[in-house]
Amino acid sequence: MQVIRDAEYQAFLGTLSPEQKQRLKPYMESYVSENKRNQMDTVISHRTRHVAVVLENIYQPHNAAAAVRSCECFGFQDLHVIEESFNHELNTDVTMGGCKWVSLHHHKKEVGGTVPVLSQLKADGFKIAATSMRPGCVRLEEMDIDEPVALCFGTEEKGLSEDAHDLADMFIQIPSFGFTQSFNVSVSVALSLSSIRNRLEESDIAWRLQPADREDLYLTWLMKTANRGILLARHFLENE
Repeated sequence: MQVIRDAEYQAFLGTLSPEQKQRLKPYMESYVSENKRNQMDTVISHRTRHVAVVLENIYQPHNAAAAVRSCECFGFQDLHVIEESFNHELNTDVTMGGCKWVSLHHHKKEVGGTVPVLSQLKADGFKIAATSMRPGCVRLEEMDIDEPVALCFGTEEKGLSEDAHDLADMFIQIPSFGFTQSFNVSVSVALSLSSIRNRLEESDIAWRLQPADREDLYLTWLMKTANRGILLARHFLENE
């Protein structure tokens, strides 16, 4: 079965005018149950792109899969996976379907590693926050989230690369009070997103999706839910 990446949905929607999207919306809704559409409407109201998660070279696939699940549960839409040395086939038993609802951005080594990915996120207006054990870290709950943040996590053994540290605007540490210095990376992602989610909910930060972004994400979810949804969408637009 062909696997359609999130980038393909994004590229497809990028070719459509606002008018085409509006005509496509009720057509795609006809292939999705009312109950599922209502669920989408509720969930999307809590989605945010104010914080993106970046995993750099995570070599244990179940940790990457667990991070997807955490992003989905806490309402963070974007997860970037930088694959410097390892290729990830996400375990759907671990993600519990989360990969269907989270925008996964795969960055293969052959098309650029950490430096271009983080540089692009900076250009897009994100501050780079590196989880680290180095001196000068601030506690997770003290991290500045007034501006968009790309929160970066490294390998289980070595942490983030020198490139990631060099590009970071801030260093973040999750407080630990035991003999073990750090948490498993999937646990670190879950703890971090839980803390940030609570802070966003209590803040005046404009963290919710903008209307146009919300509509595009809703259309993407409709196409992912309908059987061969993107093919249906293309056929509809070609023959309307």
